[in-house]
Amino acid sequence: KDVVDTKEQCIHVLMPGTLECFTDARADVLRPYPTRTDVPEWWAAMDPVGEKFWKNVAWPSIEFKLVELMLLARDPILHIDHSIKRKGIQYKRIFFLQPDIVLDNNGDAYMVEVNTNGYMIGNLHKDFFPLFEEQRGLMRTVGANGFPQ
Repeated sequence: KDVVDTKEQCIHVLMPGTLECFTDARADVLRPYPTRTDVPEWWAAMDPVGEKFWKNVAWPSIEFKLVELMLLARDPILHIDHSIKRKGIQYKRIFFLQPDIVLDNNGDAYMVEVNTNGYMIGNLHKDFFPLFEEQRGLMRTVGANGFPQ
């Protein structure tokens, strides 16, 4: 898409959150909307099409951007962590990141922004992203609510 379309919400491959994203001619919402990125329906909707492009080009580019983000954020986070520990406060600290990533036609990933609280939606929008079981598993992994037992 063109740079001028960056703020156009309805043209991105994401969960269409507003009615105009279903009715606007520019929306081009995938139907049925793929709820995962590891299924043929997702790869078929990509441009260029195909699992090989997604797994060998686009996904590694996304992983690189995420690792780069974590490395750049590490020092400030460690500084805060050490400051908290010096005050004798001991508790688990978990930080959820929700990156918004755009891919160009070459499969190069660009991080648009990172939401720092994440959007823990469970099954709120299950037609697009059924995430309840994944979020429950995450909470168990990090020890929330008495997990692991």
